[in-house]
Amino acid sequence: MKKKLVITGYTSAIVEKLLSILKADGRELEIIRCGRDDTADIKVDFSSVAQTRVFCDQLFELNPDYFFINHGLLVGKKVNECREDEIAGMLNVNLISVLMIMEVLTKIEDLRTVTMSSISGKAGSYDTLYAATKAGVDVVLKCTVPSLPSSSRLNAISPGIIEDARMTLVRKDLDVLEGKKNATPSKEFTTSSEVASLVSFLMFDSANINGENVNINGGLYVK
Repeated sequence: MKKKLVITGYTSAIVEKLLSILKADGRELEIIRCGRDDTADIKVDFSSVAQTRVFCDQLFELNPDYFFINHGLLVGKKVNECREDEIAGMLNVNLISVLMIMEVLTKIEDLRTVTMSSISGKAGSYDTLYAATKAGVDVVLKCTVPSLPSSSRLNAISPGIIEDARMTLVRKDLDVLEGKKNATPSKEFTTSSEVASLVSFLMFDSANINGENVNINGGLYVK
């Protein structure tokens, strides 16, 4: 029987690169894609608490071997500029849904989970609500790991700007992006391939890395 890999936010470039890595490595897995898109194996809108509850029940029943939590929402505004539905959406998608999912992880044995966080949760962001939700994810991870079964692992990845991410490619403030790149010690942005490689390592190759939140931002944030 094939082992199961559950993925949320599966339409991203990171997931595309991750699946390419897994194929090249010859890993035969049952991939279960979760999200709002019509191509999802499990349809779920994480802005809805009710739908997230149903998903949590489904996750427990699936009893997966691997889990990549990759969904997120970035509005790109100051909180006072956001509509009420945008505020609720960011809170539910970026924080509440992750908190609810983390509680389920404490009940599943032999599960390797990687969740996406962000440099914004540590260094702040123009989008203050987004930064606050990611900081919340970081705290939830620390609180969850001690309650996991001893056979399970949970780690996070906190990238800086991802050069080929959809949210970067649609930005118009190219001068700001160039300034951030110049301020980065490596003078380079992170790529989706680099993040995907780290996801693969933490999920499949590391044995005793647990509760870590790995920064990947060219040295821009090193604390």
